[in-house]
Amino acid sequence: MTFSFFRSVGKSLSTPYFAASVLWLLSFGWVHYGVAQVNCNIVPSPQTVQVDPGDAFEVILEIEIPPGGSVSVADIVMTFNPEVVNVTALALHPGSPLGVILTQETDNVTGSIQFASFGFSAATASFNHLIISMVALTESSTLLAHVTDDFPSTQLAFAGEDVSGNLPPVLINVGVGTELDCLGVPNGDADTDECGICYSGGPSNPDWNTTCADCLGVPNGDAEIDDCDECYTGGPDNPEWNSTCLDCFGNLNGGAEEDACGVCYQDGSSNPDWNTTCQDCLGVPDGDADTDECGICYSGGPSNPDWNTTCADCLGVPNGNAEIDDCDECYTGGPDNPEWNSTCLDCFGNLNGGAEEDACGVCYQDGSSNPAWNTTCQDCLGVPNGDAHTDECGICYSGGSSNPDWNTTCADCLGVPNGDAEIDVCDECYAGGPSNPEWNTTCLVTGMDARGVPRDLGLMHIWPNPASDLTVIRLQLFHSGFVKTQLMDTSGRVVNEWLSAQIGGGETNDFIVDVSHLKPGLYVVRVVAENGEGLIGKLMVR
Repeated sequence: MTFSFFRSVGKSLSTPYFAASVLWLLSFGWVHYGVAQVNCNIVPSPQTVQVDPGDAFEVILEIEIPPGGSVSVADIVMTFNPEVVNVTALALHPGSPLGVILTQETDNVTGSIQFASFGFSAATASFNHLIISMVALTESSTLLAHVTDDFPSTQLAFAGEDVSGNLPPVLINVGVGTELDCLGVPNGDADTDECGICYSGGPSNPDWNTTCADCLGVPNGDAEIDDCDECYTGGPDNPEWNSTCLDCFGNLNGGAEEDACGVCYQDGSSNPDWNTTCQDCLGVPDGDADTDECGICYSGGPSNPDWNTTCADCLGVPNGNAEIDDCDECYTGGPDNPEWNSTCLDCFGNLNGGAEEDACGVCYQDGSSNPAWNTTCQDCLGVPNGDAHTDECGICYSGGSSNPDWNTTCADCLGVPNGDAEIDVCDECYAGGPSNPEWNTTCLVTGMDARGVPRDLGLMHIWPNPASDLTVIRLQLFHSGFVKTQLMDTSGRVVNEWLSAQIGGGETNDFIVDVSHLKPGLYVVRVVAENGEGLIGKLMVR
């Protein structure tokens, strides 16, 4: 009996095509025909089939019948791993009416129960082969498949003789399928380019896409080479076609040339007018030389440092009329210029003379050696045109009245230079000094002891004075004592009495007195001590 794995009936869209035909032959021992012993197809063969997930393939079970012989099958079971392949159909060759069943079988090799198995038994007629269709499901290293029955050995009958033998397993590898390249090499790297040519190595082959490439290297492209030996996409339809080799008259590959002046000549540089229409003054076509106002041709034109220098006057004006006078000054118009020779006349009008004018504006022939030089405008400090002046005190000060010491050395206490104001014992300044009626009135000290001898009580100061609302009376006694303070009008009437208290000697005491209710006029402030000493001051109320 022979098992053959040789036909693929489909392929997954994501997997390589499986195109392998593998013949697997199994031997079941010796077959006896009469007394003769015949070796029944004992042939070594591969036991591994390569497929990919999703590939549909068939396993064909064939029983070769010797001429004139017949075969009956008692029971055959083939078991597959259901996680790897799916048995989709069973078919018998026409003329093989076997009863096919799909039942649960016991695998006598592994001892496991297989549900994805098939078996057939009790055949009464002969058959040529059994076709088993299946689809590979997942990647796996091997697929175990073998032929067995429910007994320790497989029993086949050939012409009435039982044949027993062990059937080795079929190994079907899933996930390692083979693909043929365009040269027929399994898993080869050959591929077909855009020109329809199959090359080993595919795009890495140096001849890839070369047999149908245009001049730009584009397979099946429309680029062509024009008469100027230039390659253009679109060929003659390209607007640049034949444009690079037109001469200046528009003739294709013509001999006319354009000179540096942009003029086209049929005979090119041999034409006597070649480059003549744009020559500069040095004869250079399109050169930068130019002629200046002095009639000299210079390369670079106005940028040349010698431009217009050969005929420039002293002011740099080409062909100008400016000249230099005796004072080494340059004037337009030369001697006709009113400023001519004016800058070197001395103060007496002599050209380059030696007379000089001093700081006072006086002209001396012998200049600063003259003893009167700068004397006519000296200030009190001897500075010509200086700002020093003498104040009312007879002192000379730089800056005159703006000097902070101006008139200070003879000012009286009112700041009047040489004035008659003086300061009285009350530290008040009065014009006229002791002749002023207010002299010593703000702190007048009057007092009599028991013998009528004046005594000093202390000091009194009143401010503001005159006052209209509030005034301050400051007392400072020389000795401690009990005092009384009164305010009297000019008739001697007491109009206010605000203090009767003990005051310490040497202390300063300020008393604020409200006089806003008093009539305007002169009042007397009187301070009297227990020992008869007193102070009298005047207060003017407005």
